[in-house]
Amino acid sequence: MAYCERCDRHFGNVRALEQHVQDSDNHSICTKCNKDFTSQSSLLQHLADSSSHHYCKFCDEDFDDNPELVAHWKKEHQYCCSELFESRDLFIQHKIAQHHYCKDCDRIFQSWSNLDNHRRSSLHQDQQRRCPRCPKSFISIATLALHFDSGSCSGGITRHNLNRYVLSKKRYHVIVDPTQLEKRRDGTYLPPNTNEESDTSEAWDGDAFDCVLCHKEFGSRTALAAHLQSAAHAQKIYRCPETFNGCDTHFGTLSGLLQHVEGASCDVGTSRKRVDSMMESLTNGLRRMSIR
Repeated sequence: MAYCERCDRHFGNVRALEQHVQDSDNHSICTKCNKDFTSQSSLLQHLADSSSHHYCKFCDEDFDDNPELVAHWKKEHQYCCSELFESRDLFIQHKIAQHHYCKDCDRIFQSWSNLDNHRRSSLHQDQQRRCPRCPKSFISIATLALHFDSGSCSGGITRHNLNRYVLSKKRYHVIVDPTQLEKRRDGTYLPPNTNEESDTSEAWDGDAFDCVLCHKEFGSRTALAAHLQSAAHAQKIYRCPETFNGCDTHFGTLSGLLQHVEGASCDVGTSRKRVDSMMESLTNGLRRMSIR
């Protein structure tokens, strides 16, 4: 006959005793540690405190190891800086106090200047940038530049004449990498090769028209010519203004550079104001630029 000392009860066999222990509120078993607790609350406290367990009290789930538990906390709960927060409000307060945090986007940045640049970007600024040569308006200077680079400006500004204008004005050379350009005797720079005159007569390979630069295939000579004239193979003449502070990112288009600056992809710091000023001047200058 089997006997439960805690409940002062006898059972006909061991199997009946085991069933009793499993079902009774007087027994709370930790099978991993082979321990019997007098209450469910005592068992839960054991799971939370024991180094043998990796327990989430919010989900009442015991994980196999600590990395698995931490991954669960990060995905399902408020976890940061090795601390688990019991409410969303406390979690947000921590991120605002201890990190460079944008509450609207729920995003942490590496530095205060990156956060500041992000807040000043088109994501948070409802400002209108009017094209100086056509009726369209845009939410940021980067999207305005993309309008030019894409060739969609009905006023005639394209990526090629935009590049020529930028290179003709020394005030903009802080965002230009001279090593990517050929310098004239008068100190000015030749615009980069636009591939506009690329010979496509030998591009047919028997099945399609092949780009000699990337070997992408096209169904017609016209499509290949459009590809060669696009930004796909644009010479990377533009550089981040923070080149000398560690960012060596280069771009084939002005819009690519401006998206990099506006998106705070690096610690652009005080260069952001200088770029903003240059772009204001550039926009005004494009109103007077002769199209060629």
